[in-house]
Amino acid sequence: MLIPSSSISKIVVQKFGGTSLASMEHIERAVDKMRAARAAGFGVVAVVSAMSGETDRLLSMARDRIALPNPREIDVLVASGEQVSAALSALLLDAAGVEARSFLGHQVRILTDSVHTYARIREVERGRILAALEAGQVAVVAGFQGVDEDGDITTLGRGGSDTTAVALAAALDAEVCEIYTDVDGVYTADPALCPSATLLSRISYRHMRDFSLLGAKVLAPRSVQLAMKYRVPIHVRSSFSAAPGTWVGDSDEIADAVLGIACDNKLASIRIIGQVPLACTNSIVRELSEHTIGLEAMTRRPEDSLQLARETAIVVKRADVAAALQIVHEQLGRAEMADREVVVDTEVARISVIGGKVGAEFEVAGDVLQLFRRQGARVASIYARNTSISYILEAGPVVSRLVRGLHDFFGLNGRPDPISEPIAQYG
Repeated sequence: MLIPSSSISKIVVQKFGGTSLASMEHIERAVDKMRAARAAGFGVVAVVSAMSGETDRLLSMARDRIALPNPREIDVLVASGEQVSAALSALLLDAAGVEARSFLGHQVRILTDSVHTYARIREVERGRILAALEAGQVAVVAGFQGVDEDGDITTLGRGGSDTTAVALAAALDAEVCEIYTDVDGVYTADPALCPSATLLSRISYRHMRDFSLLGAKVLAPRSVQLAMKYRVPIHVRSSFSAAPGTWVGDSDEIADAVLGIACDNKLASIRIIGQVPLACTNSIVRELSEHTIGLEAMTRRPEDSLQLARETAIVVKRADVAAALQIVHEQLGRAEMADREVVVDTEVARISVIGGKVGAEFEVAGDVLQLFRRQGARVASIYARNTSISYILEAGPVVSRLVRGLHDFFGLNGRPDPISEPIAQYG
């Protein structure tokens, strides 16, 4: 780990998501936060996402015409959104009298593997950023993007700017990585679904990873894993208020407590009805991975032999269902099973209970199922990890009722935050 030179006593990495950069007025607000940190004596590295909706707009231009577009060219296309945000932020800083320099992924030299649209960071070269900080400049870095050993642009997947920010914070030995977003911090449930959700002052890396993997959109899962590995303190804060936010790091959470409810109501299910060998299922999963389509859940109802299933269900993000469906049909065709019935349901949700060791508590699973039955919800499948238990079911108005019901059942409504001391102090 390169230690910053003595003239840069402390560094802060600030990441601004798309909703924090949705308009010029929003970008000006983000720039004010960069200026404030610079005035407080910090070396400031700002990581910016594309403006809100821009990545989806660019993707739709390609996907409306091409079912499975070339991943390399998709990276070239979508990386342009962050370039705009970085340049505008640097221009506004300069206009406000704060010298700034914008950098794209290949200029910083954020080196990645060559898995286009979902690349992994291998190394961060820090020289140009440290030189900018030494010169008193704010370094504005385009998030979400890097470069592979062939010089090709790569992108880091959804939420990749979070990963960029944490990687830079680790490489620069930053005091803190601030994640600015459109909510005040991490809540016990999505406040849009559960108005009584409680803001957590802090949460462990482990439980934040669970929230991220299971639907909470505050932080990308990879960024949490990276922060856990390098012990980077993360401070989730609002771009629009002075709320204290949530610290993510080593934490003393109550071992057996339910911490919250996560929900993802933008999933889709592809069911293959009829006998399908395990080898064919494996080829489908492999192709989904090759095209960086995340497999959210999968169930197989086996025949007498585990090698043969009478029904297979694959759950993916709703936005990926068209591409996933094409892969399913292609692989069934190659296995000479094109006659199998394929049923698509684009209204699927996942609700998860997170905390303690709930995944190993059969009583918790039973209590949740009883609550679901009382609400008339039909659960398609259940799966558990050590610290979470998840339910796949039909999406719709019932989902918000179920989240509120679980939040109340586990005593999370208005629960005092058990840990009031922050992990560190900044700002």
